[in-house]
Amino acid sequence: MVHGFGRSLFALSAAALFGVSSVHAQDAQDTFKEGVRLLRLGKEDAALKKFQAALSADPSNEDAYNLWKDLDYSVWAQMMAKKGEFAKIARHFLSLATVERKARSADPERIKPLVEKALSNDYEVRRDALVKLATEHGEFAVPYFVDALANADNESQQVFAVSALEQIGRPATLPTLALLKSDNRTLRLNATAALLYIKDQRALPALKLLSERDKDAGVREVATKAVAKIGGNRVPSSLALFLDHSHRYLNGDPLLIQDGDVSPVLWTWTGGALKSRPVPHQLFGLELAKGAAYGALDVDPANFEGMVALSRAYIAEKTVTENTLARNPEDEGLKAAKAAIDEMGINVLASGTRVMRKAAQQNIEEGMIPAAVVALRSLATLEDPKHLEGSPLLSALKSPDKRLRYAAALTLSGMKDATMAAPLKDLVVANLSQAVLEQAVRVVKVIDPSADNRKIAMEASSKSGGVIVDASAKSTSGALADLVNYPNVDVIVINEDLDDLTPLSVIKYVQSNNALSGAKIILVSKDVAKARETYGDKVHAYIKGPLTGEALKNRVDEVLKGMPLDENRARASEYAISAAKALAELDTDNYSLSAATKQLLAAARRDAKVAVPALEALGRAAGGEALSELTRILVSRKAQASVCRAAARALGQVMERAKAAPKEAVEALISIATDRSLDVKVRGAAVAALGRAPLVPGERTKLLRALRVDPSPAKGEDGDSEEDEG
Repeated sequence: MVHGFGRSLFALSAAALFGVSSVHAQDAQDTFKEGVRLLRLGKEDAALKKFQAALSADPSNEDAYNLWKDLDYSVWAQMMAKKGEFAKIARHFLSLATVERKARSADPERIKPLVEKALSNDYEVRRDALVKLATEHGEFAVPYFVDALANADNESQQVFAVSALEQIGRPATLPTLALLKSDNRTLRLNATAALLYIKDQRALPALKLLSERDKDAGVREVATKAVAKIGGNRVPSSLALFLDHSHRYLNGDPLLIQDGDVSPVLWTWTGGALKSRPVPHQLFGLELAKGAAYGALDVDPANFEGMVALSRAYIAEKTVTENTLARNPEDEGLKAAKAAIDEMGINVLASGTRVMRKAAQQNIEEGMIPAAVVALRSLATLEDPKHLEGSPLLSALKSPDKRLRYAAALTLSGMKDATMAAPLKDLVVANLSQAVLEQAVRVVKVIDPSADNRKIAMEASSKSGGVIVDASAKSTSGALADLVNYPNVDVIVINEDLDDLTPLSVIKYVQSNNALSGAKIILVSKDVAKARETYGDKVHAYIKGPLTGEALKNRVDEVLKGMPLDENRARASEYAISAAKALAELDTDNYSLSAATKQLLAAARRDAKVAVPALEALGRAAGGEALSELTRILVSRKAQASVCRAAARALGQVMERAKAAPKEAVEALISIATDRSLDVKVRGAAVAALGRAPLVPGERTKLLRALRVDPSPAKGEDGDSEEDEG
């Protein structure tokens, strides 16, 4: 249990930060519950004070656990949805409760006596013990049955142990599967028998492999019966089953990953013992996908599809980790795993270009767009720039999803000597030009079985700045699995006519998920009045079907009006800054930037991180038509040294290239060059721009007179300058 310095320090800091009076630890639960009562009455300020007071009491893990048991989940969801301090406090209490739950379920001192009773000859004693083991300890009880399962000299103990695993049921599947790796024939046989009785689909690939290859005929026989009983005979081989399961885990198939399946640990047979290893809950299904891919490669080490499956699992884990930490940097589980995940991102490159191309393409085809973006970036380190034919990097330039277009354009722009046809190069520039204007990106997830509606939604995203629409062609359950893996969404649009789930079940699922608690829900219905009666305030806005791009944009704007933009601006700034830098660094001998001039001029009016590289790109490629606007930018940004310098440099380059020196541009540069109150570097940039400008001899002489400086200037006249912000 986490007592002591770490927890106390958090609570002490909270008390100092919130300025609340302390309460005794034993009062923390009552104080918190009083806050819940006030919150339900709509008295948010008073409720927050109570929650802060409960936090300052330094509650134990057990206090938090008892609150978690006593309170309806909707309380926690409501606090998480409010974000800010409400969400921070809820997250802290839930974290403490989770620690306590884990400690209780895996506590050997609680489990061992129950296992002894479960192996008793007394039926009543066994029954009562099994109920407690199944309800309170689940998978964590399995290691304590291993000796009985492996004991060839005590048949009754084997029978009782197999029966115990059957009673524990589905939670026992994964640790029992790990037992199949044992060299002990009796243990393998009994573990196989237990899996036959549990009848969990997740066991099929390993059981099929046993039926094909186990050295013991008895194990092969029981495994064959288990495969038939669970329904695995329709798949011809263990290799095919491993590949099928890896793909289904990756896509969050609800038949394989059911409610309650996600565990804080996974199991391995190591050194003759069953051991658990921690796994962040966000990566649980992806770790199973990875394990199934490795299973396929155990069957056939040269299998191409197995290598693709493994690469996709690694890429998905890296993507989920990056996405989750971007949304919640304090996620302890993923923070601890990040170094290992980054290592995976490097090691996956060993699979080679052909495998990585296929992995990226499958992610695109299956609508796993965040993972596809990461795959494209990884692929770029393997591609030969002179042989890009058939690469997903090129096809992604034309994707209806702007995330893919941006990723491909940014990646290709950074590849030296990339060999592409002129139209593709123009697409690189066009996509970067659009990205440079992004200012506040909102992510909208559309769940709709209609391909036509999904296409309309994607086209609306493609044409609209600031909105990304994810409308991948998946079942409703697959779309929900996506939301678990990639919860960084602002709006969820649900068509009332779904395939495999009802709208109400989807709404409840979204509202019960902490990571999605802030998302707004829009429902598309043919009869909006009837839908309002059915769903009420569970839905934030309605669209009368059929869906149109304009209706989608209007409703998204409506439900997000007044919502904080910090996270969305950060996401957009990343696009804009990266795109501006990419355009500034493009080889103008190979890429024509003329079509990007308008967008770059607009970007030059943004903050310095975007404006400076945008001005650098303009300086390298803009024509004389940009001089007037560049002059206006120069004058308006005079107080911002880095932007003003960049604008002056761009003016000089464009004037030299266009062989034109408009009077307003020259006068603006002279004004800056002679203003001794400005930073010397800014004035130097203006002077250099004038030096590049095609001035007639008389004008240049006049300029030199205006810039005349004599030795020994008055103190402070020339030597002191403002600090350069750039």
